[in-house]
Amino acid sequence: MARFLYEAVDRHGAEAKGELDANGLQEAKLALKQQGLIVVQLRQADNRAKSSSSAIKPLKLAELEVMTSELALLLESGVRIDKGLDILAKGSSSNVSLVLTQLAASVRKGAPLSDAMAEIKGFDNVYVNLVRMAEESGNLALVFSQLAKELKFRCDLKAKIIQSLTYPTVIMFVCVACILFVFNFIVPRMSGLFEQASELPVYTEVLLATSAWMQSYQLHLFAGLALLVFWIAHLGSTGQLGKVLTKTLVKIPGLRQSILLVNQIQVSSAIGMLLRSGVKLELALKMAADGIEWPKLKTALQGARAKVSSGEPLTRSLEATGLFGDLSLSLIEVGEESGELPKVFDEVAQRSRSEFEGWTAKLTSVLEPLMILVMGGIVGGVVVVMLLSITSLNDVAL
Repeated sequence: MARFLYEAVDRHGAEAKGELDANGLQEAKLALKQQGLIVVQLRQADNRAKSSSSAIKPLKLAELEVMTSELALLLESGVRIDKGLDILAKGSSSNVSLVLTQLAASVRKGAPLSDAMAEIKGFDNVYVNLVRMAEESGNLALVFSQLAKELKFRCDLKAKIIQSLTYPTVIMFVCVACILFVFNFIVPRMSGLFEQASELPVYTEVLLATSAWMQSYQLHLFAGLALLVFWIAHLGSTGQLGKVLTKTLVKIPGLRQSILLVNQIQVSSAIGMLLRSGVKLELALKMAADGIEWPKLKTALQGARAKVSSGEPLTRSLEATGLFGDLSLSLIEVGEESGELPKVFDEVAQRSRSEFEGWTAKLTSVLEPLMILVMGGIVGGVVVVMLLSITSLNDVAL
């Protein structure tokens, strides 16, 4: 069995590219003919082509959102899934094109789209399982549309967080740059003024000692920062960055509630989409728990699922997790009684989104002046110590 790469056109004249496995060239041509394709070019894949799947990088959130939105639009227009994947592959970046080409090739070989997605990093468990349920029910277009809306919100949320942290980060870098300049260029030039002094004030000695330490060990400091950046990049490439960040941030006072709020949005949105797609409540809770990075909360949700499976009401089971507040639990209880849980979880997710957006706005309004004060305090303090050190020369001389 060999793998062949082909370029063909269908009966409407549309181009199609992909891969297929066959025992020979004639068998490959026959397989394409049975699919209603006219072969333009057909060749056996070489070793580099065989390793194309290993060259696929994990999909970024923005790439996944754009791909899902465009695929939902094509499916709503009546385009076949394999044809839609081929169309998107032509206008996508290299990595996304590789992903789409591999998905299209798997679908043409008869594999379910969800199974093909499960083999590629970037498609989480909720995404894959929703696609699997949609394949069974035949409503792929609807599910991709729902996924596109959820991914769009996550992209917007990520952009808002980055925007909120950009200004304080710039201020911090300016502050660090000013301090490095002072201790590497200004203070060393001033040190000659104090060589003849028999006794120096404590703050002057601290200033000179700090400058000497910076000049001796700042390369080690930069190397440590470079290793930290490399470690963070490695965690991001292996998919462990979210877990490490979550474990770290929940220990910082004031951030634990915001992390809880983000997880509440994620869980509510996932359960709402899963229930609307026909997934049973117990399975929806399991899938939602699988996507949580916070180990303690993940365990709590798995415990809630076990309680629901044993017949305990959903509201009481979720109350023990500590994820939802009183108002959210009241809404869930109403949905449980009325049978409108998908709508209620959507409402809970929307309220949580509004609350989180308000929190990010407050954080930005507090961080900006705080960082300016910190920068002014550090740089201004160094300048004041330098001036006091210079004026102290007269006292020492007396």
